[in-house]
Amino acid sequence: MGKPTACIITNQCLQIRTALEASLPGTRHRWCIWHILKKIPQKFLGNRRFEEINTHMKKIFQNCLKDKKQKELVCDAADLKGVVPYVSSSPIEKQFQREYTNSKFKEVQEQFLKKADCTISSIK
Repeated sequence: MGKPTACIITNQCLQIRTALEASLPGTRHRWCIWHILKKIPQKFLGNRRFEEINTHMKKIFQNCLKDKKQKELVCDAADLKGVVPYVSSSPIEKQFQREYTNSKFKEVQEQFLKKADCTISSIK
């Protein structure tokens, strides 16, 4: 809430990219790996080294995905080393801390604080 979309993943449609740039400036437009891999045969099928190119491209994308997953695991492991303190006495916040990694808990905690920051007044 309140944050612009950081990234949108779509196919390689020029109209979608143009619409995204116009309506969501600053949002990154990324192509879907599935769509890219699907187009490899269309682009290289006649090439005598097609099988080699196809295999190599798939390995590149698989390695990129593995690297991303490893980075996420490292971040989660780093989160396990420390505990983010509570900012309230709410049992809901304590439950969030038990359920989430520290990085996710910090995000939830920030939203929790925004919701809890209100003025209460008595009405008769």
